[in-house]
Amino acid sequence: MFSIRFKVVLTIILVLLATISISIFLTVSNQQSSLLSAMRNNLTVNNGILNTVIKNIMLSGEAPIANKTMSDLKAMQEFEEIEIYRIDGTVAFNDYSTVEAVNNFQDKIMFSETPRSELKMIDDPNFQKVLESNTPRYVELLDSREVEYFFPILNLPDCRTCHGTESFVRGVAHYKVSVDEIFEQINSSRNMLTVFFLITGSVISFILIWMMQRIVVKPVILLGSVVTKVGNGNLDIRTNIKSNDELGLLGTKLNEMISGLKEKRGLELENIEIETRNRENKKYLDNINEGLLLLNQDLTISKQYSRFVTVLFNQQQITGLKLSEFIYPDSDLFQEERKELDQFVKMVFEKIKTDMEMILSINPLFNKKIQVTDSEGNRSNIIIDAHFQRIFNKDKVENVMVIFEDRTKIINIELELEEARKKSQSELEQIAVILKAGPDSFLEFVQDAESNITESMSDLESINLPESLARILRNLHSLKGSARYMDLKLIADKVHETEGLIIDFGDRGSEPKNQVIISQRLEDINIELERIKDITRRFSSFGESSGIGHRSKIEQFFETLKNMVEKIAEELGKDVVLVTGSNIEDFPYLREMRDPVIHLIRNSIDHGVEDSFERLSAGKNKTASIKLEIGILQDGQYQVFLSDDGRGINFNSVRKSAIEKELIDDSEISNHQLAELLFSSSFSTRTKVSSISGRGVGLDVVSDVVKTLNGTISIATTQDKGTKFTIKLPAEKSDQLE
Repeated sequence: MFSIRFKVVLTIILVLLATISISIFLTVSNQQSSLLSAMRNNLTVNNGILNTVIKNIMLSGEAPIANKTMSDLKAMQEFEEIEIYRIDGTVAFNDYSTVEAVNNFQDKIMFSETPRSELKMIDDPNFQKVLESNTPRYVELLDSREVEYFFPILNLPDCRTCHGTESFVRGVAHYKVSVDEIFEQINSSRNMLTVFFLITGSVISFILIWMMQRIVVKPVILLGSVVTKVGNGNLDIRTNIKSNDELGLLGTKLNEMISGLKEKRGLELENIEIETRNRENKKYLDNINEGLLLLNQDLTISKQYSRFVTVLFNQQQITGLKLSEFIYPDSDLFQEERKELDQFVKMVFEKIKTDMEMILSINPLFNKKIQVTDSEGNRSNIIIDAHFQRIFNKDKVENVMVIFEDRTKIINIELELEEARKKSQSELEQIAVILKAGPDSFLEFVQDAESNITESMSDLESINLPESLARILRNLHSLKGSARYMDLKLIADKVHETEGLIIDFGDRGSEPKNQVIISQRLEDINIELERIKDITRRFSSFGESSGIGHRSKIEQFFETLKNMVEKIAEELGKDVVLVTGSNIEDFPYLREMRDPVIHLIRNSIDHGVEDSFERLSAGKNKTASIKLEIGILQDGQYQVFLSDDGRGINFNSVRKSAIEKELIDDSEISNHQLAELLFSSSFSTRTKVSSISGRGVGLDVVSDVVKTLNGTISIATTQDKGTKFTIKLPAEKSDQLE
């Protein structure tokens, strides 16, 4: 058995040795890191100089100056190797391909052929990683005391005339530098530090051992001697330690304990200790900023809970309540939630052989929205995450600790960030489409959309009237189609959601709060339109300077329609191609006919053409074809012709839908009359709203616009062959439409 003196001396020596070793290691490591960092910074500066030189000399002479610069750098003592490699792995300036490319590009001999470098190839994974990531790589070869540095030579704007724009980099600079001198400095420092710390440690060890002997060891031995005698039954002995430190206090306490034993107060002292511990626990629970409580085996809350729990849930008296009663005070509204939580807590207590992580996977209080009521009766929602921890007594769960985390702010911030991300993404998409289609088209879209929203807001006041409800649906459906045409997904989605609310409103009857919700949704759409208008105005000047709008409006219209068809067809799982044609450059009715044409095309994709499997089964091409032609007839009238090679109109379905809607009572009505019925108000064979078609919104939208323009519309269809729409418009546009 080792004496306390031996243990103290050994501990001091071991601690000092460990401290010295760690100090030397940290000092040397920091020195090594600093020296290598300085080397890395120096390489970065040299590479920046080289990169600048290369860029400048490539504009005024290329290889001769470049080779001379490389030779000068290689002559520097610190560089063991320095080369510039092209992206294909060959060393730069080894052939005349660049000179020939520049001369051909300039159409004159600008650079003459000069001596080349020796051809080399590099096969290093770090070289490939630099090309893939466009970032420098720093490699320490400590075994050979060398450092390699791979730095990309960027394809700067001044360089792209000759080197093209296909690659972000046009080469990689490779340096190999010896760090042997650095390691010699480090070894020298390590030896000096070792000697210094050993001498210092020896002195400190001697002082510490002497102080520990005087201050600690001697009093501890004395205390041990007294305890031994007390253990042998001598209760009259006392310690005689005069110091005013912890050991002196310990000696005093030991004397008090001996007196207490002598007076038979052991039990009383134990009770005092327990009470002190309880007070400390309560003090801790009252000041901790965490929701913490203990559950008893009967699933009730014990007296041990933090004050933060009462603040979080705004309840004061919680002892004796079940956790389910505490979380869900209203038993009528949350009967099922109470039952689920009781079953979960019971499982935590009883299923001790089941892995706790598996039980927590069904935690009903994970990111749970809870309704709390303050002292004035005001209700608010908080989001909590409760963690359950078992407290065992031997092999039985005695208590379960529940720790609550208030995640309300975190979840709300995450939702706000997600909303901001969606808005940012939407704005980027809008900018991309504006740059593609031109700002004029977007300004026209916004003006028409604002008109639709204004009219819908006005009709909302009388939404209980069938004509107002129908008008709102028609306006929103047209706006949704235009938004999809302009590739404004956020607007289209918002309109689609609002359309669904209005349909539910019409189906289930009116409630004032529903009208308020619809009004808020319409206002949200208006705000989004204002944002689009602002973006469009800001890009108007850019559109003029960048050449946007050089194509005719009909060409822009056709191209945007093709993009819309591609997206809608993909959404519906169909293969559809739009074929366009026109014998005119200016179509005066383009703005008025945009929405009707969009409606006809969407209607054709949704209703007319079949999916690929159905088309192949019918012996047709896998890809459906929709043709749109806009032109002028010999009599001067304008004509819009739209056809598809789909399934044609199913007159049986039309007849059935018309009878159900009580639009006809004669099942023997002719197909020609049924075709005309398609243009009547509120006729549609769709039974539910979708992002493509709208329930209750039919071809009457197209018919009304054509009639307003003093035009005519006709329809021709053949079963399993397709459908054709022909719209004719006057040669002279009415002044009222200008």
